[in-house]
Amino acid sequence: MSNWPEINLSSPDAETHALAETLGVSPFLAQLLKNRDLDAHEARLMLAEVPSLHWPEPDFTQDLQELFSKLHRENALIAIFGDYDADGLSGSSVLHSFLNEAGFAVTTQLPTRSQGYGLNPTTLQALIDEGHQLLITVDCGISNREEIAFCRAQGMEVIITDHHGLPEILPEARFILHPQVLDIEALQNLSGAGMAYWLTCLLAPAFPQAPAPETRLDLAVLGTLADMTPLRGLNFALAKRGLQAFQKTQRQGLLALCQLKNIVLETLTEDDLTFRLIPLLNAAGRIDSPKPALDLLLAPTENEAKQLATELESLNRQRQHYCQEVLQSAQAKLQGHTGQTIVLADAQWPHGVLGITCSQLLGEYHQPVVLMAIEEGGQIAKGSIRAPEGYHVLQALQQCQHLLLKFGGHEMAGGFSINTARIADFAQAFDRACQSQQGEYTHHIQVDMALNPRLLSLDLWKETRQLAPFGVGNPAPLLMSLKAPLSDVKPDKKSQTHLFAQLGSDIRVKAWGSWQAEYVRASSFDLIYRLERNRWRGKDKLELTLEHLRVSPAQPAPRAPQTSTPRETVPPPPATVRAVVPKQPARRLQSPYPAQPLTPSAYLPGFFSAGGEWWQVPEVRYTDLPEPGAHWHDMRHHSESPEYSVQYHLSCPAHAVLKTAKPGEFSGLLLGELPPQGQLEHYRHSFHNIYLTAQTSPTPLPHFTQLQQVIQWLGEPQNAGTPLRSALDLAQMMHWDRYQAKICLRALCDLGLLTYDRERYCLSYKNQAYHLENSVFYQEEKAFWQARQSAQRLWHHLSFERLKNLLIQEAFHDTDSLP
Repeated sequence: MSNWPEINLSSPDAETHALAETLGVSPFLAQLLKNRDLDAHEARLMLAEVPSLHWPEPDFTQDLQELFSKLHRENALIAIFGDYDADGLSGSSVLHSFLNEAGFAVTTQLPTRSQGYGLNPTTLQALIDEGHQLLITVDCGISNREEIAFCRAQGMEVIITDHHGLPEILPEARFILHPQVLDIEALQNLSGAGMAYWLTCLLAPAFPQAPAPETRLDLAVLGTLADMTPLRGLNFALAKRGLQAFQKTQRQGLLALCQLKNIVLETLTEDDLTFRLIPLLNAAGRIDSPKPALDLLLAPTENEAKQLATELESLNRQRQHYCQEVLQSAQAKLQGHTGQTIVLADAQWPHGVLGITCSQLLGEYHQPVVLMAIEEGGQIAKGSIRAPEGYHVLQALQQCQHLLLKFGGHEMAGGFSINTARIADFAQAFDRACQSQQGEYTHHIQVDMALNPRLLSLDLWKETRQLAPFGVGNPAPLLMSLKAPLSDVKPDKKSQTHLFAQLGSDIRVKAWGSWQAEYVRASSFDLIYRLERNRWRGKDKLELTLEHLRVSPAQPAPRAPQTSTPRETVPPPPATVRAVVPKQPARRLQSPYPAQPLTPSAYLPGFFSAGGEWWQVPEVRYTDLPEPGAHWHDMRHHSESPEYSVQYHLSCPAHAVLKTAKPGEFSGLLLGELPPQGQLEHYRHSFHNIYLTAQTSPTPLPHFTQLQQVIQWLGEPQNAGTPLRSALDLAQMMHWDRYQAKICLRALCDLGLLTYDRERYCLSYKNQAYHLENSVFYQEEKAFWQARQSAQRLWHHLSFERLKNLLIQEAFHDTDSLP
């Protein structure tokens, strides 16, 4: 995790609220749409539950259908030649499945890494000798001018489906299905699998006996997500429909992969495909041959699919081992690196894993990365490139093409081969090419919104999922919260490199590779993060995955106000407040836990409370405690503040606490001092102070003394002159959570001060006296709040009693006897 970056921050404005009003969505969701430069029409397409797929028809559609109809009548052999990565695999399986079900005899060929990317003469000659009359490329071919000329000279027709950068001279294929060649705007973001899927859509009307193309969306989505093409327009619709199809798939190969990785289809997301399943498909081609992955996607039986899935898992573990070795080797070479680009080569690196390692180094250094594997007796090197936003890999390679044997790629990634004698010249030329594009690159990020951390909830995550699937061109929302009060901040137990913490009682925070010892002494952090859902044992909880964090900078203490109005001197509401007849009768709530005094402990001194009543336990001497005993001192305090806390102080062997305290019963369980190097064994046979704390109140209700600020804010005109505001806006302004904002706004509506329309509120009466106690809705919520507060407070005290007695009884027992 890098240092705190430069931030481009978006904030809701009048345009945001206008978009929210037009679409009928929250300002939060409208801001996310606005940040993606989507107008109302494009936004509606993205928000559609089942987006439509309107595929364009080029002017050669009839000629294309006639060619395949002729080949079908002649029982001609058709060959598919795809790439060895997941995009090529996915597109090849889509095309193979369609043609096979349409009645064609189909052969599918995939190159190995040793054969290299694209068409190779040896395989082409074998296909020609076997009598294939048509070759269809998938995710390759646009740069194979000579190989395609060879095929046509031998009497084999060629159709190219590809999306990679164009060469200076196009190959002379029968048909070229390429977004830039055809110059069709709707196709511009498609991957190789997307272009192959489009071909099946063009052919489907001529072969009604084959299942509709939509039945292969579960295959097409794999390449769409794997190749990181922009998820906008038609490509987004393809990805969203494909993800929905995958959740209902009956393909044995896909089911076997999900079973192997314990993925539940109904809750599957794009992350499950991108980070858990697609790496298994890529592993085969990275290590050896991609054929097992293709066979898996086309597997006809459950047993065959399971065997192939197990084989891919084994290959992926091998791939992970190679990746770790290459990463460590590259990092060792980069000690003291100060350049603007990274160009490294090594004879021990397997070429198949270089792209992954490039991406890892890119995340660390934020500059273009080139890694090369030296092969063929040290004469030839094959390289992979990854670059951050602001660079164009293919254009940089084109400026270096006089040094290269072969190259290809697109904006963010590429590959090439080169004579090793020219590596040094290439490094200089590539650096110059990148500098001419970007100059000195400054790491900065676009943050969607700065958000009050009290607003974070699982519902907010669900709202962001309306924009899913996420990927290039449509990234998962990146949010920022300043001065977030994190608790239980600690490193992971195994490596001591990852940070884990809690935000409130229900939100887990995690930051990979970012642990610093100073964090344990801080309680307030600035966070940049993405929202995720964690499902455990059927329950969902919100998680924050941090991209960046820092300890909140110290701020000068605010000045004390010159005057303040005591709560008891606030005048009662005047009689001019008009009465409001509630639509429904008020709820009459009683606490399910009656306010009963706790039984005083026979052991310990101090004060105990329940239901607002406090009871004192007589002092006892230390010698009166059960031998060998432990010393307990009650440090609780009673406060009228809604934030109610309890603290105990106990001296006893710490292992008793660690064995007895149950997770979830307390919001804090803190040792009086930190163990050396995090080793808890330090406490096994010594006495230490232990502090137990718990926040026992629900979210405090808004007080009517705050409403003057709310009313003033609601009446302020915005840039567009509209007084519309949302509950989210109010929560941000007042540093409230959604519950508090809802109560305040609904109460004002109840009093006739606001009008309400589609989750937005507009001030309708100004300068009118008001008092929350006159709102029936507020009274209902107050009764519910008091009942919940009473129940929580009593529950916490009973929990403390149980733990206290266990600690005293078990303090000097052997750890094996503890529960």
